[in-house]
Amino acid sequence: MSEEKKKMLMKISASFIVLALLTVFITMMSLFWGCSDSNNDSAVVTAGDSPDTAAPLSTDTQVDGSLESADDSAWYSFDAVTGNTYTFDVTLDTLSNATLTIYDTDGATVITSVDISSETSQSQRTTFPLTASWVCSVTGKYYSAIKGGASSNGGTFTFQVNEHTGDTGTTTYYLDSDGDGYGDPNSTVAAASQPTGYVDNNTDCNDSDASVHPGATEVCEDGIDQDCDGSDSSCTTYYKDADGDGYGDANSSTTATSQPTGYVTNSTDCNDSDATIYPGATEICEDGKDQNCDGSDSVCGVYYKDADGDGYGDVNNSIESDTQPTGYVNNSTDCDDTNANIHPNVSEICGDGIDQNCDGSDDTCNEYYRDADADTYGNPNILKKQKNPPPGYVTDNTDCDDTSASINPGATEICDDGVDQNCDGSDDTCATATRIVYRDADGDTYGDPNDTQNTAGQIAGYVTNNLDCDDTDPTINPDGLEICGNAIDEDCDGADTAGPCGNTYYKDADTDTYGNNAVPITSPSATPPPTYVVDNTDCDDAAIAVNPGAAEVVDDGIDNDCDGKQAVTRYPDTDTDTFGATASPTVALGTPTGYVIDNTDCDDTNASIKPTAVEICDNAVDDDCDGNIDGADADCPGSTPYWIDADGDGEGLLAGAITANSQPPGYVANSTDCDDANPNRKTGLVEICDNAVDDDCDGNIDGADADCPGSTPYWIDADGDGEGLLAGAVTANSQPPGYVANSTDCDDANPNRKTGLVEICDNAVDDDCDGNIDGADADCPGSTPYWIDADGDGEGLLAGAVTANSQPPGYVTNSTDCDDTNPLINSAAVEICGNATDEDCSGAANDGCP
Repeated sequence: MSEEKKKMLMKISASFIVLALLTVFITMMSLFWGCSDSNNDSAVVTAGDSPDTAAPLSTDTQVDGSLESADDSAWYSFDAVTGNTYTFDVTLDTLSNATLTIYDTDGATVITSVDISSETSQSQRTTFPLTASWVCSVTGKYYSAIKGGASSNGGTFTFQVNEHTGDTGTTTYYLDSDGDGYGDPNSTVAAASQPTGYVDNNTDCNDSDASVHPGATEVCEDGIDQDCDGSDSSCTTYYKDADGDGYGDANSSTTATSQPTGYVTNSTDCNDSDATIYPGATEICEDGKDQNCDGSDSVCGVYYKDADGDGYGDVNNSIESDTQPTGYVNNSTDCDDTNANIHPNVSEICGDGIDQNCDGSDDTCNEYYRDADADTYGNPNILKKQKNPPPGYVTDNTDCDDTSASINPGATEICDDGVDQNCDGSDDTCATATRIVYRDADGDTYGDPNDTQNTAGQIAGYVTNNLDCDDTDPTINPDGLEICGNAIDEDCDGADTAGPCGNTYYKDADTDTYGNNAVPITSPSATPPPTYVVDNTDCDDAAIAVNPGAAEVVDDGIDNDCDGKQAVTRYPDTDTDTFGATASPTVALGTPTGYVIDNTDCDDTNASIKPTAVEICDNAVDDDCDGNIDGADADCPGSTPYWIDADGDGEGLLAGAITANSQPPGYVANSTDCDDANPNRKTGLVEICDNAVDDDCDGNIDGADADCPGSTPYWIDADGDGEGLLAGAVTANSQPPGYVANSTDCDDANPNRKTGLVEICDNAVDDDCDGNIDGADADCPGSTPYWIDADGDGEGLLAGAVTANSQPPGYVTNSTDCDDTNPLINSAAVEICGNATDEDCSGAANDGCP
């Protein structure tokens, strides 16, 4: 800059300084002497107590005033003209502290407010009046109020409104040396108008560099704070996202302080020219593309529609996919995909014309008899008809005592013991001569040849045969099952059968037809012994519902189908804070991206809100998801209750309480509102009669309220049939719209149900509202009872009876069902042993089972 320009700039600056000092001096004089108006004599004007009663003042005229007590207010009005400046002088005499507030023309909008209690002594208040200044923008009547402070206890004051015609005051301007529109906070001038080279802001942090100012583009890590935010920004690497799929190209990057358009923060895209290819995209199998960027194109799998949700698919309805679609399974063994009770793992019901287990035919029923004592002879009085013998049943029906294994047609008769052991109809008579009997210590009906007694009758614990080779083990006798190669002669034939034995069988303790691989036996028998099977794939032989053929149950903690995996519900974790939301869960055998097993997040859009967070006091947010907000949380010491005031009427709703250390915005310290969506409903209002609303929140509506003299009751008639519902009563001076003077309706959502109608028989509805339904009504002569059959198994539930002239659809003439939600449970069903379910409705589970 030349010396001449510097001298000229100094002259301009000096001129502005002189002008500013002159302006300040004139302003200070106007503040202390009220512009030397000729009419400054004190007068007594009685102030009003509200804008409506405000006392009118002439400008430049001092008045005396007083306040009677703390919080008392003195209101004045004055006329103001656009463009003029007004100052307000208040001198506190005996009044200790107060507040001066200037209001707009509505008497409610605050223009400025000044605390007059800032003076610290009586002499200062008297000597130095407090002055506020304001420039009028719209001509009109304005208001001012002087209000006593909480500790003032009343007192006297003087007040004056001063008008300054055309006085707009001065403004501070800041030097803008580099011409970037931002001023230097250390170089100022006060002037009535903006000087050349100055601006009205002081936010420049380097006034010698036009590229440095607030809003400038920050160049990261160059050692310069271009945008005046207090620091040089760090550089961040961003990656080109040419296809706009949200994933960047690792081979195309840039560094910047903020994210450029078309760039992202990750570099995981494997094809940035195709928006359908990115990590997490749905893989299309065998199309030659790696959509999800996992390194390969997936091989297609075939999945079959499982329309009935039984875990078995329809061979005629399949799709190819790299992942299992919802509603599809990986098998095609269902023979009826419209019925969840028909699939390969269902027990076949013989003779019903239905192929339940999909083996190609309905099984022929055979007759089996209960063998409770397991002596291979059945009870002729307990019969079940089915394809295969249920556990504890045999084809023989000749047992005469099914409670004792030593009594059956093949047993040895013991003479003169009062028992018919061989079921021939009588007890044999013993000869008078003595005989030898043999000790049966293990109770297997076979005697020990080395332990004998001579007797003419029968000795308890002795038998007439001596064929037992081990009388300490009831499984070892001539009828015992020989197990090969274990050095034990189970069948007492004189030797243990050596291997190879020919057949291996596995323990099926839970009778689900799947055996325990850890409990094998070998036997020369071509058929497995009781409780053993040829299969060895059961992973839990103590649970009948756990086996390779079972359906996987979600979230039960069990591998139901023995495939080594459990079906678990996972929850979306949108904010990636490791806590999931309860909405929109998915079931998976693994852990899908974006899902977690936890569902305790109370705000899945905000990662800072989660169960492990610390509660932030006074923000009206449950930060740690424990159900407690602000002061109610153990993290916050406050315990003051506040209630939400949604309609801004100064009253809170009881249901919307929180506790906090201080009053949050939008909350109040009371809970007296009865409708927080309507500011015209709160305590203290006057009840409006006949609007069916409790306007004053006192619990009484219309005619029942003391504000309304009427007391006639009316009932809501929602369906418009002329009859009201007993539960919908109000009282009012006159009948409100939609209400009637009776309460005889029994269904206010259906105009075809009310008193005086004729009962429609057989629809299970009380049409005429007399309390009687169908056949029980005098309008219907029939009285036959029918029971609901919800599961369609031909048996009704006792609790679901109606009476009607004819059988309604879905009803039957019996009530013998004990579970009307399962067609496999009824009085004619076959009892399945070991599952704690009463399939045949006998009143007990596992009845007839060993």
